Amino acid sequence: MNADPFSWPGDENECAALARSMFIDACVSNANYWLDRGSDFVTNPQPAKPFIRSWNAIAKEDRAFRDAFSSLTEQQRIKVIELLRRCVTGAVFSTLCTLDQFPHGEAELFVRDGVCGDGVRNFRIAPTDIELHDQFTAAFAAQPTKDKAP
Repeated sequence: MNADPFSWPGDENECAALARSMFIDACVSNANYWLDRGSDFVTNPQPAKPFIRSWNAIAKEDRAFRDAFSSLTEQQRIKVIELLRRCVTGAVFSTLCTLDQFPHGEAELFVRDGVCGDGVRNFRIAPTDIELHDQFTAAFAAQPTKDKAP
């Protein structure tokens, strides 16, 4: 982790662009997390780390998913991961479209000076000339994951 304190650019337009970019990066990161999590169930018959309490609900759910997907052929696994990718990115894309096209208001992002610091500023992130869903699509495509289907 970087030890340097975080600071926003002094220019308001640069600050707004950075805030929006950080928001999109967080959306991409979350989409990749859920895609990787779902892909793990499809491609790995066992969790990377065994559950300490194999009887708890989370361990049982994990086992049920892995058991259900363990009999898939490689071609079926590829298609399931492709479907998962489309569903995850589609959900994020649709949410961002809603922000871009919501007819009853605007979406704003409030930022603080520093990390968890004082001095809150806000920037409109939707609607703008550059739509969030387009920015997400470009950012997601630029950050491939290990399980991304063609």
